[in-house]
Amino acid sequence: MEERPSLFSDQPALSDTMADDAVAYRPVSTLAVLGAALALASPLALASRHFAVLPLIAAVICIAAARGVQKDPTARTGGSLAWFGLVLSLAMLGATAVRGPLLQRMHKADSAPVAEAFLKAMTEGDLVTAYELTLPYEDRRPSAEHAALYYEANEKGQQSLADFGARDEIARLVKKDAPAPELVVCTPATRTRGRHSLAWIYRVPASDEKPETGLKLLLDRPATNRLGPAGWRVAKIEFVKLAN
Repeated sequence: MEERPSLFSDQPALSDTMADDAVAYRPVSTLAVLGAALALASPLALASRHFAVLPLIAAVICIAAARGVQKDPTARTGGSLAWFGLVLSLAMLGATAVRGPLLQRMHKADSAPVAEAFLKAMTEGDLVTAYELTLPYEDRRPSAEHAALYYEANEKGQQSLADFGARDEIARLVKKDAPAPELVVCTPATRTRGRHSLAWIYRVPASDEKPETGLKLLLDRPATNRLGPAGWRVAKIEFVKLAN
């Protein structure tokens, strides 16, 4: 009687298959996974300065992971993952580096009209407009006409305006025929307690036996401001000594 060929005669033994799989299996590099995860989180650096070093840490870890896989590709996998994380983290590093100067230019450009309008109002003796620019945007009157009517009819508003005009630095600026202040510098913007602030510093020429001095206008606005230039206000006015 002829023997029938076995259906499993050409199949490898189960133990042989398991041995081959064990040899072929390569674990994913832990560093590659960690670096890629940090790279995915690196856009947080654009949202807050507290995460500014995150892209750099991710890049260093991804480089170490890629080198580890390259040295012994038979023991570890994850090279592509490490390179992906490296590219992403480097892109975020570049974006973070560019973001700072761009924000500084934006803050300076947005606050300049407010500082200029304040000084113009001062030199023209327009205390109403100048005082309005010291108030938060939501507390200002919608137009110069509304503001003039408000300070004429409202006793509390009149008192606030009178107190503002009585300040020494204001009295010197609104004096007739006083020379206009000259811009010296605009300081870099900083963020403190949810507000952006910067200072415009001017040189006030000598007049009426008063020596030359510096005028510092500290402007600020909420960090979440969506109003553009209108969100800035003159928060503090003071005379300062200028460096020679």
